[in-house]
Amino acid sequence: MVTTSLTTDVVILGAGISGLSVARQLCRVGLRTIVLEARERVGGRLLSVGDAGSIGDAGRVDLGATWFWGNEERVARLCSDLNVPTFPQAGNGDDLHEMMGTVRRWPSDRAGIAEFRVDGGTATLAERLAAALPDGVLRLQARAKSVTRLENGQHLRVDFEEDDRNVGIATTHVVVALPPALAVSSLTFQPALDEELTAVMTRTPVWMGATGKFLVVFDRPFWREAGLSGRAFSRSGPLFEIHDASGRDDVPAALFGFCMPRGLQDPGPSENEVLAQLTRLFGEQAKEPKAVHKKLWWLEDLTVPEEALALNDYSHYGHPLLQRSAWNGFLHWSTTETASFAPGHIEGALEAAERVASFIEDGRDS
Repeated sequence: MVTTSLTTDVVILGAGISGLSVARQLCRVGLRTIVLEARERVGGRLLSVGDAGSIGDAGRVDLGATWFWGNEERVARLCSDLNVPTFPQAGNGDDLHEMMGTVRRWPSDRAGIAEFRVDGGTATLAERLAAALPDGVLRLQARAKSVTRLENGQHLRVDFEEDDRNVGIATTHVVVALPPALAVSSLTFQPALDEELTAVMTRTPVWMGATGKFLVVFDRPFWREAGLSGRAFSRSGPLFEIHDASGRDDVPAALFGFCMPRGLQDPGPSENEVLAQLTRLFGEQAKEPKAVHKKLWWLEDLTVPEEALALNDYSHYGHPLLQRSAWNGFLHWSTTETASFAPGHIEGALEAAERVASFIEDGRDS
């Protein structure tokens, strides 16, 4: 194993939408920045697939974060800045409610709610942010292992694994753009973080961490022909909530639904179980999809540690300790769970990024 030493101004751990947004702002003001991402892709919980399930083709829809609301101005502004079109979420028609083997039809209560989708899927935002970063900023398949505060108190060191090497970076600031529970589980902090901060991080649920998502693609949105919105709620399962997931101009036509784990290593419902439920709800045409995709986020060790799957106290979101920099203002938290507005949403991730990047930039000028 070879150890390589680097030096930079800021190291960002995680290339989700929050980490990439911090990198974008800091690179613009000339701070030397490195983003470490353990996966081979950017986006984190933003994951978009097309008809064939590939990443990067046209007509993509989402297996992760899906939409944003009319009052979430940061997302709308980012879409505009990146020249990424948006379109309204489909939803006209009646909703379905399934309980005790009975399916009932009710007028939708979504009238007047402004929901928007990102053309090409939300991962488009992360991909374009990454593509615009200067060469050498983004390092994929680079898994951070530890963050150490050096003896002078003014510099930190990040150690990570990349290409079968142990690599160390000396830096002034570290931005942890990972869910708090994942950060405290997967990273070693030397010296140890404050006990109260560690307790808050350990108890903060990972947004979407205990959720799975099925995406079922069809030739056309046939449910609309029956006056249905594509929205359904079920106590019978396996999907407990279903929505119209069709792309722009219905390319592709799709439904998606959420499921939850029944145990730590639950493989999730089968494709047959999901199609049987969709057939109960929407009719025989649901038996013949073009494709079925799934993402069980609870099995993603780069998203959620096993010990965090049972966490459900969302009052920790936006906790003051998660909005406050540690280690005399050199260690920062930037993820949607730390936001005060729209935590769990893309908007919350962008709010956190704005807070952290502004703090670092202001400190540079002081």
